[in-house]
Amino acid sequence: MLTILCPTDFSPTADKALHYATALASKAKARIILLHITPFLVADPDTFFTPDSVYSVDESKSKLQQLTQKVSGQVPCEAVHKVGDATDSIVDFAKNSQADLVVMGTKGAGGTPDALVGSTVAGVLTKTERPVLVIPANADITPIPKIVYAADLQDLKRSAIDPLLAMARLLGSEIMVLNVAPSSKALPEEKAGEALKLEDLMGDVPSSTHVIVHDDIAEGIEKFIQDQGAGMLAIVARKHGFFQSMFHDSITRRMALHTHIPLLALVE
Repeated sequence: MLTILCPTDFSPTADKALHYATALASKAKARIILLHITPFLVADPDTFFTPDSVYSVDESKSKLQQLTQKVSGQVPCEAVHKVGDATDSIVDFAKNSQADLVVMGTKGAGGTPDALVGSTVAGVLTKTERPVLVIPANADITPIPKIVYAADLQDLKRSAIDPLLAMARLLGSEIMVLNVAPSSKALPEEKAGEALKLEDLMGDVPSSTHVIVHDDIAEGIEKFIQDQGAGMLAIVARKHGFFQSMFHDSITRRMALHTHIPLLALVE
């Protein structure tokens, strides 16, 4: 049985992510693990919690039990409580539990920036070895006919895109492979070869390849998503290179933490 890990701080943002995770688990016949981390008493800038949302251990366990009972009426669900740093605890638990997917929430487009929640999502995205689905608070659970996969077309690995293929099959989506080029020159030979390789890897999943010209990669992706009416964005979170450089760009950080559609961060 597939396992979806859903960290929660009991906020409306986390509740939306859990709602989304539950819908996915129902379709995939997966189980959900609810994870709540009580931070150390010392001030921690990477904590998953705002000061008003820090609960005692007993309060946390009580809230987890209530949530678990609610979700268990729809899909198999269990609760886990930890004490420690939020980012590291999520990353370690995702690895040790061999979670197939981690689902986390953000404020989303138009939301008030939350540096604490944002830093945890950012930390998990850059540290984890498991795929992460980031759900904005204003995202609706609607059909997703198109998923944009922003690819740098460099040394693609089947293992990295397997979760994307599984997601597309589950949702009945077409995958639109997007490469943003800084100039109008023809696609380099090595990238053209990777594009053909990627096309083969898609197998039975409907797909198309698109190359657009834009000086700013993040803005190019954002515009393409809007033009195509795509319902999800997928990016391979390379530990070095394309994603790493993008993530530290302010525009891409907004895409990841304040997006209006779910973001699926894949790993090599």
